Amino acid sequence: MIAEVDFFLNEGKYEAAKALLAQRLDKNPLDHESKLYLLLVNVTIDGTAAWEDDIDQLRSLSDFSDAEKEIV
Repeated sequence: MIAEVDFFLNEGKYEAAKALLAQRLDKNPLDHESKLYLLLVNVTIDGTAAWEDDIDQLRSLSDFSDAEKEIV
């Protein structure tokens, strides 16, 4: 499913990526990779100012997986 999200992002289909990630998070709210991708999509759509609190929270996190590091 992440490959599908990547496809949507590469095609500039941010709303489709956002919808797919929301579905994925509905199924598993603890999916950190999907949360990071959703933040990336939201920042791409709205800019950083709207998501500054979420971005700041990333600074206090550690132990990212390799896939999560790539997103960040």
